[in-house]
Amino acid sequence: MTSNTFLYSLRVWLTSVVTAPILFILIEICRGRLSWQTPEVTIGSVINIWLFYAAFELFFSLATWFLFYIVITILARHILRPHLRMTIIFITGVLFTIVTFRVTLLQDGFFNDNNNYLGLMICNCFCIGAGSLLYKLRVEWFMEPGIN
Repeated sequence: MTSNTFLYSLRVWLTSVVTAPILFILIEICRGRLSWQTPEVTIGSVINIWLFYAAFELFFSLATWFLFYIVITILARHILRPHLRMTIIFITGVLFTIVTFRVTLLQDGFFNDNNNYLGLMICNCFCIGAGSLLYKLRVEWFMEPGIN
């Protein structure tokens, strides 16, 4: 068996890039911040908004994904207990997401109501956390505990 750290981190990251904007748009529609006159305009507008946020996140989070991949690779080599490793990966992914948003988009504060990026950050944290638990990380056979 070979390690899938690259594919694992890529899947978690791309899942967040694709699903976080959908979740964010649904929340904004439920909150009444997005509304349209006709269903045809709604579908086209939602697709355009999703494309914008997905492209934005793809570019915006590329460096964060690379750091996440490096951390996952290091953790896969040095932490043998799978539950501890997954917990640390979960926490690291969420913290990297928060730090990335804080440094770049939320410089005026987390609790500023005028900043729409707080909701997007929360959606990304949820998707990164869920993706890190959903996908399975495989480690090299010689790194498995109990195998000599």
